[in-house]
Amino acid sequence: MSQNNDNQLGQRFLKEALPLISTYFSGESVELAGASASIGQEADEESIEFGQHIRFRHAIACCAELFPIVQRIESGLSSVTDTTRTETRGVIRGRLDIPRYVARRSASFSWPKSYPILVTTENASTPENELVVRVFRVLLQRLPISQFPPNSAETILGRRYKSWILGRMKRDPWSVISCTSSLPRLYMEACRRIARRQTGNEQAYAALVALVRDWHLIGEEFSGSPSSEKFVNSLLSFPADQSFLDRIYEIWCIRSVAQAFIKLGGKLIDGPCKMTDSRRRPIYTFDFSSTRIEIWFQCSLPSDDANWFYESTGSSLRGIPDITVVADGTHRIIIDAKNRMVVGATRSEETYKMLGYFENFRKTLGGGTNWGVLAFVSQNGFSRTIKSPDGRLLELISAHPTAFAECNFHEDIQKIVGAWMGRIDSK
Repeated sequence: MSQNNDNQLGQRFLKEALPLISTYFSGESVELAGASASIGQEADEESIEFGQHIRFRHAIACCAELFPIVQRIESGLSSVTDTTRTETRGVIRGRLDIPRYVARRSASFSWPKSYPILVTTENASTPENELVVRVFRVLLQRLPISQFPPNSAETILGRRYKSWILGRMKRDPWSVISCTSSLPRLYMEACRRIARRQTGNEQAYAALVALVRDWHLIGEEFSGSPSSEKFVNSLLSFPADQSFLDRIYEIWCIRSVAQAFIKLGGKLIDGPCKMTDSRRRPIYTFDFSSTRIEIWFQCSLPSDDANWFYESTGSSLRGIPDITVVADGTHRIIIDAKNRMVVGATRSEETYKMLGYFENFRKTLGGGTNWGVLAFVSQNGFSRTIKSPDGRLLELISAHPTAFAECNFHEDIQKIVGAWMGRIDSK
């Protein structure tokens, strides 16, 4: 399959998963390394690399949108006037401060004569211009050129954009504009001034705040929906390796599982949390008929319960499913998202890997309320069910790579979740 086709296949999953994926680059700062937690583990290298990669792509896409806006702003820069009191001798240079002049006229005998005046100056340090500088700084932080291959298309363009921003910040007016307020505060103040038509260049500044909002440069509480084709195409404007597309599919599956619980009547009590916090806390937490449901991303199964160990070190053989759904801390659905196109009727390699989880973690995953799901990609609605003697199920389902209307994934995962909850209630 060609790289271009791979990107096209990833388009649907990226667009539908953006509410979660955008948490990688939403807000001014994102911590990519997770702290250890009892149910999860520290962030793995692949997770950190994906976070850096998606933020880098996002920064490049933002630069492409921002630079024409900045040029339009520079052609009609907003400003505020500052009035200062000073003195001039001999000749009145400025506006005479009449109250001060009258108050001291009889007592002033200096020569040449001194006049109190008011001097008005233009100052470009407005909230909307400070917002431009703040966005410059945010994007500079998100263009870590050294972390990517030096000759890749992304790095070359990122280097060019970084140079453009640094050059702009060294020249007027941006070099003299101080910026101490936070990005959300500047965003709100700029919106206020634009609504009151106080900028003198409302069209350009309105485009700036729309970019900050819709391209998730501020927190979720302010952000609009970035699910436009333009946004998605920008993030996939460069060739993406398979691991990048795989992670997008995994995150899409998380959101699909959460939607299944919502459709079945689950009450969302927490989440979705930022994907960068996924090792510390569940992405979603639901209350489902007095049962607490947690959806975790790439958390380890309890290593103390593993049956297999490395002879040389004594450490247990770990198992980290892509998604783990936990009910009341006891019952589990473990889900592995396999971004692989399925055309046949069997998937023995992936199936035996999932069965390996059940064998190695028999103590944790034994019993009829611990199920497995393998989520593939298919254009023919591939699905199969494998059943064990004790009632455990391993479901093989698939998502259509491009067409929502032809995709059975949401219907299939909803049925699986509903049947699993019914099994738990019957115990």
